[in-house]
Amino acid sequence: MFEKLLSTLKKRYRNPTIALKVIKTSFNANDPQLKQIIAEADKQSALSADVLFAAANSGYPAILTYLLRTGFNATKTLPPWGHNVLHHCVSNGLNEMVEIILHNAPLEILHAQTREGATPLFLATQKGDINLVKKLLALGASVNTSDIHGLTPIGLALVSMNPVLLSLLLAHPTSCAIPADLPALNRLLWSISQQKPNANRIRCLNLFFAAGAGLAPDYIPDEILALYSIKRSDIKDFLLIGQETLSSGETKKRIIVSQENFANHYHQSEWHFETEQIVRTFLHPKLHAEPLLLSLRDLLATEIAGTSIPQVTFSLAKAQFEPPYVLKQLSFEELEHRFQSELTLLDNATHSIMSMPQQDPTDTRFMALTICALQSTHELVSLSQFMRSTYQTVFQRFNIFISVLMPTIQKTAPLDALPILNILDEEIAWILKLHADNFKVSDQNLYNSLIDARALVCARITRAYLAMGQHDVAINLALETMALNDQMLIDNTALQASADVTKAMCLASATEVYIAQGWMNKAHKQTVQALQLLRQGGLYEELSIQQAEYLAKLLATNNRIGSALALLTHAIDYLQSLFLLTQEQALVVAAKIPELKKLHADITQMHFFDCVDFIKKELGPTCDVNTNDDTNEIYLTVNIPIFVPHLQTPYFDFLENNAHFQQITTTQLMINQSALYLKAFRSTITAFANVLTMTVPTSIDTMAGLIAKLELTPHEETYGFEKPLGFTPIVPITSRRLPNETLFITMPEDSEAFAPFYKLIRNTDKSVYFPVAAIAEKGLNQHGIKLGTKTVSEFGVMQKVAYGRLKTGETERATGIAEQTIPGKDGKVRKLYVMREVYPKKKEQRRRYQ
Repeated sequence: MFEKLLSTLKKRYRNPTIALKVIKTSFNANDPQLKQIIAEADKQSALSADVLFAAANSGYPAILTYLLRTGFNATKTLPPWGHNVLHHCVSNGLNEMVEIILHNAPLEILHAQTREGATPLFLATQKGDINLVKKLLALGASVNTSDIHGLTPIGLALVSMNPVLLSLLLAHPTSCAIPADLPALNRLLWSISQQKPNANRIRCLNLFFAAGAGLAPDYIPDEILALYSIKRSDIKDFLLIGQETLSSGETKKRIIVSQENFANHYHQSEWHFETEQIVRTFLHPKLHAEPLLLSLRDLLATEIAGTSIPQVTFSLAKAQFEPPYVLKQLSFEELEHRFQSELTLLDNATHSIMSMPQQDPTDTRFMALTICALQSTHELVSLSQFMRSTYQTVFQRFNIFISVLMPTIQKTAPLDALPILNILDEEIAWILKLHADNFKVSDQNLYNSLIDARALVCARITRAYLAMGQHDVAINLALETMALNDQMLIDNTALQASADVTKAMCLASATEVYIAQGWMNKAHKQTVQALQLLRQGGLYEELSIQQAEYLAKLLATNNRIGSALALLTHAIDYLQSLFLLTQEQALVVAAKIPELKKLHADITQMHFFDCVDFIKKELGPTCDVNTNDDTNEIYLTVNIPIFVPHLQTPYFDFLENNAHFQQITTTQLMINQSALYLKAFRSTITAFANVLTMTVPTSIDTMAGLIAKLELTPHEETYGFEKPLGFTPIVPITSRRLPNETLFITMPEDSEAFAPFYKLIRNTDKSVYFPVAAIAEKGLNQHGIKLGTKTVSEFGVMQKVAYGRLKTGETERATGIAEQTIPGKDGKVRKLYVMREVYPKKKEQRRRYQ
């Protein structure tokens, strides 16, 4: 293996560099020891590229020649840019080594691309090495392959403003002036318009448009048209440049903007056009079927008949177009044959993607198959305009292709999938631009399918820009995608679900930007909306959960506790509703739900204690503050007489206007848990403190002195019941479903068995009593009283009685029945539950199953 080779070299020469120096000075291909070391090396390993690079840098051609002939793989690459040894030598001007590689390595190395999509020809063009460019072209290097930005060697020569190199590339018999990615043509020309004016710029542009680059006039920027002093409205069909020879012998470059003008000058002897280059550009797969160019096709029919469609490729793909067609008016039989051929191509591409053992969107073959399928779809749509009842077939096959493609792309990191996402977006956008109006009338299904696919693709592209930190681009893309999503003509629930999921992804992307900008209100609103849409669609979206968790913490930090808890509740409900998950997703969801629940509980508890501290600080000596930490309820006992003149009316008016202050007795109040999350909670407490303090007589310092002055005597409230002897004071039972002062409870006083239950009704020094909360029958881990009925035998007669069961955190339960019933206020019936029995929790469970 290669490791053994390195080990042997290190043992003999301490490091590989010294080993290469030794080989330089005493190189002998017949050395048996060298042969043995080379034979034991793994020549197909990616690490073998290290040896080839070192050999190329050594300056000794014989070493590199020997390594290549003994089987070292020249196509293996090194990180980070994915260069093989040929890329390395071309980039560094090692032309002698380039010659050796080209003569000793497989010719496929000519088409190898770096991580950025650059071929050896692209790199040679970048260096401006004309001789090396000629050498590579002679060996069959592709002049039309684009890098990941859609730039071909021709485009690179144009940007470099090298007219000699550009002329050489355009003259190649397989060249096409327009790249496969038409929007890249616009970007290329715009970049030229931004460069400083010089003679080479207009010379290169003349060569470019003479070769037919202006046959796609929609992609020519206004800045370029301004260089030629023409307006977009002046262009009727295209922009070509021909050469006219004047009678004086002088030649002039002339601009042609219409097919009629071109036809008038085409056969004139004094006019010269780069016909072969124009024909090759015209045969670009996205141009040769353009209805606007029909007369040009007829005019150039002879030249077209003998010219092949250029092999235009994009990015890292090796996609090839169909064999050349003779462009003429096709009969119905020819249309049908061509349609079936393209349909077979689409089906084959889809099946090939499905058959790949590892579907990787960054893989060359995956990208090639995707481009092939998209181009076939485009061709099928174009052919369908001349045939009847074929849109439905295209719709069905395209849907199958998208259903195979999208799950793989969605599982791939957006930044890694960006090249193929851009291809998908541009191809689908091109189809829609040309045929959307026809689809709306003829086949809404295909129209919706294309819109839906493009919206999903744009949503993933948005995520890629988020990953790059380009928030401005991301927010614009998210908004554009939602607008695109709204263009669908939705007529079924499945399509609506898909649209909702896409919208949720866009909302999540926009939320990421809002969080980064500190716009909490927008972020909160859109996160809730995204979670609701995702829940309806049943799709797992990790980003939305991460945002909900992070945003909840931010809201809690900014004292927006209610919003934080509501957001966490939405997130938990969403996760609990998911069921169609992969094993990996299920594990993530199972771990995330307890985390969010704990965060919810922590925020709730922290806020509760903050509220208690604030109440104690504000109300001070006017009230005693007690809490039930199990139910997060706060009890206030007013320490001043509320019947003092000028105090009674404000006090009762305040309670009447603030429903969250529940009056248990005249001076005992309970603050509902929901009140703690109101925006006006703190101002309400402050207002209540003002009510209690604004009319207290200043001459009375203590409650005892006030009581003595008013001759008031404290008394124990019985609420009209007869308290059983030896029992605790009677306290109310509270519930949101019960009117105030309807149900009450008491239990034996000073009873060891009932000791665990005293904390439900009073504090430890028995100075304050507070009501017991009623809890639901299925309430788990709650403290309070469960109310219900049970059947008992009294004097041999079976009858139902009201029954109560007290729960605490202990292992015992206390029970009792309603022993006293009296009429109350407004005709309501009051009941007193008397707790008399305590038994273990296990006994209660046995009773439940009897």
